[in-house]
Amino acid sequence: MNRTSLCLVLLLTMCSCSKSPEHAGTEIGEKRCECLTVRWESDDQCLAEVLEAVKKDPSMSQQARGAMLNDLKKAKEMDSNQRYSACNKEFESMRDKIKLDFPAQDDRETIENMYRALEEQCTKEHAKTQEAVAKEWMRATQ
Repeated sequence: MNRTSLCLVLLLTMCSCSKSPEHAGTEIGEKRCECLTVRWESDDQCLAEVLEAVKKDPSMSQQARGAMLNDLKKAKEMDSNQRYSACNKEFESMRDKIKLDFPAQDDRETIENMYRALEEQCTKEHAKTQEAVAKEWMRATQ
């Protein structure tokens, strides 16, 4: 093996070992949260726009609110789907790379645990946001 090949092998080995399973789990968990957030943000934006309209016109009928919400969701759906699909492709690519980089079962379990913990945290934070939006919606529509 020549010196250049040996240096390349050492460099590749150092790069592949530089990430810990915990770090990889955090990265993929954050990516999953990012993808979920793409979906949630679109819905949240639609609700916020309807809420603003209700605040400006408290007499807006329930039917008009529902129609406005549906129209907004349809208008944002294509963009949201495209952004989610792109994010999900990145997520799947990361997942495939992790499978190659961490063949050991105990490393994969560590990664899975980190991933699940971050996904759960992300979901809980979104639930809190939804609860706050629901409270604001109730105040605005009463």
